[in-house]
Amino acid sequence: MIEPHVYPAMPPITVLPPVMDPNPAATDWRKADSAATDSAATAESENALLAAAIELQSQLDQADTLSAASHSLVHRLAEILDASEVTLCWRETPQSGMRCIATTRESTEPTQIAAAEELALHGGTTHWPPSESAGQAERGGMMAIAQYVREATADSFVGSCLLNEDGEVCGVVMVLDSRGASSHPFLEALSSPLASKLLSIRRHQGGRIQSALRSLIQTSPSGTRIIISAAIALTLLMFAPATYTIDTKLELQPVQRRFVAAAFDGPLQKCLVRPGDVVIAGELLAELDPRELQYELAGIESQLEQAMQTRKGHVAQHEFGSVRLAQLESERLSARAELLAHRREHLEIRSPIDGMIVSGDWRSREGTPLSRGETLFEIAPLNEMVVEIWIPESEVTHVREGMPIRFYTNAAPEKTFTGRISTVHPKAELQDHDNVFIAEVRVANNAGWLQPGMRGRATIYGDTHAIGWNLFHRPWFAFRNWAGI
Repeated sequence: MIEPHVYPAMPPITVLPPVMDPNPAATDWRKADSAATDSAATAESENALLAAAIELQSQLDQADTLSAASHSLVHRLAEILDASEVTLCWRETPQSGMRCIATTRESTEPTQIAAAEELALHGGTTHWPPSESAGQAERGGMMAIAQYVREATADSFVGSCLLNEDGEVCGVVMVLDSRGASSHPFLEALSSPLASKLLSIRRHQGGRIQSALRSLIQTSPSGTRIIISAAIALTLLMFAPATYTIDTKLELQPVQRRFVAAAFDGPLQKCLVRPGDVVIAGELLAELDPRELQYELAGIESQLEQAMQTRKGHVAQHEFGSVRLAQLESERLSARAELLAHRREHLEIRSPIDGMIVSGDWRSREGTPLSRGETLFEIAPLNEMVVEIWIPESEVTHVREGMPIRFYTNAAPEKTFTGRISTVHPKAELQDHDNVFIAEVRVANNAGWLQPGMRGRATIYGDTHAIGWNLFHRPWFAFRNWAGI
């Protein structure tokens, strides 16, 4: 029979009570106090950086040029981040290279430029030395930055890219040995507003002349500054482009005019129109007295009858020479009778065109004998007028066809008209004791404000020249001729 194995008795297990904090409330208070202290420190740091960023933006608002803004920026960033060196590099276009425009201390510029180009390739915000997790490729892509740090005998580097509206790098900010713990996030947060501000200053700073003028105004004493600034502004104004204008006299003439004359001698029986009347083509203007024609025609017809009878008598007597003479006399008298009959049928004087009676008032001279070719009326259509501009001989070389003009008449100076030169006469004429060239401008006269013979003044708008040339070219040419230059 197998005896059962007896195991030795186990010692009793003593369960120790858990160690309790004698003052748990005090421990919780210390943890909360530590967290609050850390939170307060973080908030204070963020507030300080925010205030610094606002102050930096305010300083940049006072800068007029990119150069002034850049120098103010790097020195203020060096103070905020407690850095040994801050450098700002800039490029005008995405295709152009970087150039150093501001730095807090002298460094080797080629190294700075190489580091800036490398930072622009990386984009964003980059720091040196890289983190331990960075691969060999990332470290190899920062060789120029590492060389820049070594030559500057610095321990750390933080750089941030500035982007334009198209997301392209227009500049970089590089910081060496920043002792501020928040330099990386500060630069990263500040890069966008900083880029916008610098781009805005760059757009509004103007060219070199404006920059030089601004610098002169800022550095000169107040009195001298005003005088010099005014002189410079006036000089610059002389180079501003302006249209050269020529002020001349003018006279209005109708586009077409017709003169109605007496076709043959005879007394005026009746006149039906006066100057200013509007007539149409074929309208009766005047009539000649037919009595003298009728008397002469009756005498010619009697002579013709007598010549025909004489011819018949010579024929009966076989006097052939006399017959021929009588025949010729009959033909002469017959032609004269036809002429007088024709004149009798054309005793009425009618208008050849539509228009207005410009001259010719014969109502008070009815019964006056008229001579053949004597002018009775001048008729002109007034729906379109020709403006004859009297260009002085000294200005004719500055005028050509197609130039615009503006003119007014002495009768109605409050009304202005416009047009373009259609013709310039090649030969000078004498008008009011002045040697002038006539330029013609055709203008519509639908309202009837323009009348033949009116005078006024016209302004011709010529080519564009500098204001100084417009004002002083004549004195200059006169001086050259006097000096024989």
